[in-house]
Amino acid sequence: MKAICNRASLLEALHVTSAAITPRTPKPALQCVLVDCQEEGLTVVATDLQVGIRYRLEQVEVKQAGRGLIPADRFLAIVRECPDDTLSVEIGESSCRIDTSDSHFTLNTSEVEGFPAVREANGQDGLKIKAGLLRGMIHRTLFAAAKESSRYAINGVLWAPEGKNLMMVATDGRRLAQVQAELISGGTEATAIVPTKTMSLLDRCLVEAEEQVWVGFQENRIVIILPRVTISSTLVEGTFPKYNEVIPHDNTVKVKFKADALLSAFRRASLLTTENSQGVRMQFSKDRLVLTGRAAETGEGKVELGIEYGYDDLEVGFNPHYVLEALRVVGTEEISLELKAANTPGVFRSGDDFLYVVMPVSLS
Repeated sequence: MKAICNRASLLEALHVTSAAITPRTPKPALQCVLVDCQEEGLTVVATDLQVGIRYRLEQVEVKQAGRGLIPADRFLAIVRECPDDTLSVEIGESSCRIDTSDSHFTLNTSEVEGFPAVREANGQDGLKIKAGLLRGMIHRTLFAAAKESSRYAINGVLWAPEGKNLMMVATDGRRLAQVQAELISGGTEATAIVPTKTMSLLDRCLVEAEEQVWVGFQENRIVIILPRVTISSTLVEGTFPKYNEVIPHDNTVKVKFKADALLSAFRRASLLTTENSQGVRMQFSKDRLVLTGRAAETGEGKVELGIEYGYDDLEVGFNPHYVLEALRVVGTEEISLELKAANTPGVFRSGDDFLYVVMPVSLS
């Protein structure tokens, strides 16, 4: 196999596909990328057995078709450091030669037969959505998914298509993010829990906002097709929590904020909180909000914010980390907060498509 590749294009392919690789694995083949060079172009493939990705290079001149299994980390390092605009990749029986104008590298390769197949679409119905909308949905949900939990079903993001809309929901048991967007076309209403690693990998591939993304659900897998990239991933097993039952519908207090002003106020109020004192007190009174963060070992910080507020005085505490993560991704100038009492969840809303439920914390 031999091909002349645009270095920037190959580097992007290796950056994206290498994100699927697990650094520590007893199977050497899983630390490699499969380079598949055919007359129609060159494809770079990587997998950790749970998620696999195929990246098709557009800027390549194929000299000779063939395939090879190349160590991903070394290959990526070489391509990243080479200064030329193009480079030559030639794969023989047991080695890969990479040539530029002033440097030459030879890497040992592995047997292609030891590399697992990465599934592609099987022609079933799917849904279509614009890449920009999908990326926004990922940014507004993924942060709320559980990082480590014995409840395996919340270590992922729920995808729930319905008609012409797609809803995503993520929770870690202490907060919940829900967002929806309009599809280009539907075709399935099967729900699925997509692993967080797959979501992060997909986010890296959604570069062109107007590109169309095809999504299909096949048995226990999701297949996502972009113009240059195909991702195939197993789904998270289990039953996702009944998220509709978590969202309060009887909150009587509703306050509107400028999102950037509330973000700044929360950030400043949290400066003196500590790991053992992770709470910011929100004290609402007529047309005023005072945010207070304190810890015995550091001190106290107060921030005052002018607001339109005509309800009874109310005091509630939230973990500032949870609030700040949501405020950074709302994507609108205004945001509202719905409350009922100090011991009930707060609901942040941004437009008609995003809501965020956060449990209060007890403040002494």
